[in-house]
Amino acid sequence: MKSTAVLNGDVILDAKGEPLRRDYAQLLKSINHLMTVGTYYSLEHEQYVLASRKAAENIVSAMGEQPSLTLEIGAEGLMCGGQTIPTNHREVRQLHDLLVPLNIARVEIDRGLNPSDLRTALAVFHHYRRELGTSSGFHEVNIEGLPGTVRTVGCSLFADDDVPGSVMPQSMEELARSFLELVGKIIANMDAALKHGFGALGAGEAGGCGAADIRDLAENLRQLARTESDPHKLLHLIQSAQKALELSRDPGSVDMVFRLLRTELEPKAPPPVLPRGMMAPESRDPEVDLAPLGGHLDVTLAEAATLGPMTCDGTKSDFLGICYKIMLAEPSSSLQTHLTAACEVALGDPLVDLENVKLCARWMSAAIRHNRTAVCDQLLESTTAPLRREHPKLLAQFWRMLWERLDNEQRGELWPFLVNDVLLGLGDVPKKLGEDLLKAVGSVNLHQARATRQRLYGMSAFEEDQASSRIFSVAPGRLYALHATLLFSPLAQWHGPRLQRQLLRSDGQGLMAAVIRLLGDFQLENAPLLAWLLEQEATGMLSPETKEAVVILLGDGLSNLVVERRREDWTTAALGWLDRLDHAAAEPVLNQVLNQRRFLFLKAWPRECRIEAERRIAAWNNASAT
Repeated sequence: MKSTAVLNGDVILDAKGEPLRRDYAQLLKSINHLMTVGTYYSLEHEQYVLASRKAAENIVSAMGEQPSLTLEIGAEGLMCGGQTIPTNHREVRQLHDLLVPLNIARVEIDRGLNPSDLRTALAVFHHYRRELGTSSGFHEVNIEGLPGTVRTVGCSLFADDDVPGSVMPQSMEELARSFLELVGKIIANMDAALKHGFGALGAGEAGGCGAADIRDLAENLRQLARTESDPHKLLHLIQSAQKALELSRDPGSVDMVFRLLRTELEPKAPPPVLPRGMMAPESRDPEVDLAPLGGHLDVTLAEAATLGPMTCDGTKSDFLGICYKIMLAEPSSSLQTHLTAACEVALGDPLVDLENVKLCARWMSAAIRHNRTAVCDQLLESTTAPLRREHPKLLAQFWRMLWERLDNEQRGELWPFLVNDVLLGLGDVPKKLGEDLLKAVGSVNLHQARATRQRLYGMSAFEEDQASSRIFSVAPGRLYALHATLLFSPLAQWHGPRLQRQLLRSDGQGLMAAVIRLLGDFQLENAPLLAWLLEQEATGMLSPETKEAVVILLGDGLSNLVVERRREDWTTAALGWLDRLDHAAAEPVLNQVLNQRRFLFLKAWPRECRIEAERRIAAWNNASAT
């Protein structure tokens, strides 16, 4: 049996299981895509403009030779080209949910439609929908401001045969009676749900509401329907009916939960001017409205997990985009916790792809640009942690795309997070990608690194006694700030010896090699001197402070060097460096090497060292004579 809610490629199935005409299917898909893009971007954004252009082209193309096209909206779904698409189909759900509350039965679109007209029409619909959401009473919605190429036809709030004499209800009493009829339909739906075993699902969905609770609520509604016809007591009935609808909704409707979230966070229109004598609707605390949504998120994620990976195009991006957008609104801390958990679940899915990661990078950069520091840390961790576990290559892509969107100051703030992931290891990423990330690590200066080092030391990479050796795959001077920071970190005992070995390989017989060989095995007390040598490696210059420290080290070290170490191959070079840096300090050491004896007549220093010392002394004597 064909499903009426399945999208297979470009095919959309109607309520009878028959495929919708291809051009109409493209029309609905492009409108749905446009509305989805509109949740992420402003009306003037390039992505939204491009989506509107594509949607307008598809709408006009679907008209064929006809001068206009009609979309009809009813309780069963959306009718297009004589076929009805059910309301639960993902390609019509957004449009249907937008138009139904506005009492729109039909939308007529002329051939002259252009992208600007389409954007204007959707903006008008959204404006009235938001305005409706801020009101607390019944009132007629008159749609104004539509472009000339788009027209709407309203429907009666109730069908002709619902009201005697086909007269629209003109009083609160009539509205109350009509609403009670709707309550009767809700009760019938709940009875049907109980017959199909919905009680077990309701228990998981609604925080422990099982079949008995649903029966009690249904009975309560029946009592209200029989007794509470007073329109002034209608609010109690509405609240009970709303709870009933929540309990009887489709538990697998992931999109519905997030659409409710998005609606709560849309900017509200300015309050309308009220006629004299009418009271303004009671204001609502958004935190109260959003408070239960954390529980809905947990239930939704648990149910989604039983359905397997999100395979529909755009589902995961919609999911992530809405989570990020809500986080940027800085909701309550409890809701933030639920949202970050939702991001982690989504990004841990096996079918996460590069497009999903691009979206995460865009939203993350937006949070940083808008100084949402309260949520940036949570968002970064909820994004990088699942990618690190399941998709290390995509994690590397995420960092490269995010880094390109940041300025130098923002990079400094995020540097600890990038370093943490690099130290934890990025797996078998392509060579060029790995080099790009190391270049990003090296783009932060020492001042920025030191400003964030306490934050860095508290991250997960420093909970272990080792880290990824990838940082030693490039010249140490290119990662000067990182190495200088790690030398004083909890990873110093792991990092220091490896840095010494790398410096030895890179310097050969240079000054750094001589100093490091003299020092011997890494000791924490030698970290400041290694940091100074790193500075020389990075800048190509020896600061006066470093020069003084090196002269003292070489002078004391060589003069007190034990006999067993004097034949090591670095000693001759060390004598030369000491003389070049400070001859006055080197002279007594050179004389010691040249003249020192053991057992009165044995030369104490190897021949190579004596020759170097003699040559250096002679050079200075000749220079003094001239």
